[in-house]
Amino acid sequence: MDTPKQLLDHVLVPVANEADARETAAAVKEIEPAHVTALYIVEKADGSIDPVPQQYLKEDGENALRVFDEVFPGADHELTYADNLVERIYSVAADIDATAIAYRSRGGSRFVRLISGDHALKLIKDPPIPVISLPQAKPE
Repeated sequence: MDTPKQLLDHVLVPVANEADARETAAAVKEIEPAHVTALYIVEKADGSIDPVPQQYLKEDGENALRVFDEVFPGADHELTYADNLVERIYSVAADIDATAIAYRSRGGSRFVRLISGDHALKLIKDPPIPVISLPQAKPE
């Protein structure tokens, strides 16, 4: 008989940059998941010309994943490309058979969230698997 999956068996953790990777990895440590996959998505322009060359964005992603590993050693890494971040997060979660997605809100004003598409809101709206909202970093 198969053992039922638990919420923290395999957690997918999207990161946005090096600072976010460091803070998110520290927050993930606190929930003590059994297995973690850190995810960096290189955002592609949807048919228009990318303002930043993809190679630079890929290097940023590799650096963010390296920083995540410094704080949370042993995590798997995924670096992928997409024009729809939330759909790609769900897709990767399904591909790796994740049991949950853990994210840390990156804040910003309502206006910034409005013009950036507020990915956090889209991520928690009708998700295919549980989504865990991690706490913000505590000021030192």
